[in-house]
Amino acid sequence: ERLQVDPNDNSIIYFGTRSAGLYRSTDYGMTWNPVESFPTDGGYTESGYSIGLTFVAFDKSSSESGEATNTIFVGAATPSGNRIYRTDDAGETWSEVENPMSEKTGDNSTLLPIKGEVSGDGYLYTTWCDKAGPNDVTSGAVQKYSISEGTWEEITPDISYSCGYSGLSVNPSDPQNIVV
Repeated sequence: ERLQVDPNDNSIIYFGTRSAGLYRSTDYGMTWNPVESFPTDGGYTESGYSIGLTFVAFDKSSSESGEATNTIFVGAATPSGNRIYRTDDAGETWSEVENPMSEKTGDNSTLLPIKGEVSGDGYLYTTWCDKAGPNDVTSGAVQKYSISEGTWEEITPDISYSCGYSGLSVNPSDPQNIVV
């Protein structure tokens, strides 16, 4: 989701916009400020509409309750390059996460991140599509990223289908159980 409350400090909220970049509130949503250190507003357009930032996902285990969560991931629909950004210092600095390789497309440059969710066992689960959709999507993937190792694993249910994957939910009681 584009709008997320920090699970360790609920006074902090992040919002990934469609065209104005990443915003943060530190007062329960009363005021908002751009995250100046965030490197992109997306820049990808589809059918004349800006897609922008596609998700914000917190790694709750990276901080203690009452503190800002240190590790956060943000998906960005960009025209090219890496499309997921990571901070390990609560949004002060950001680095690119290398795009995953997709069996379906045979490369790592044609799919856009659509949804992302961090599981309790240390993975960022993501869905990817060749377009933001829902119309005209013909290719997609489901990937999981090891937060500690920085590696991707493709977990697409069936790569023979000509479809994208956009919805995503990870069972908090059993992180091995996901719905796409």
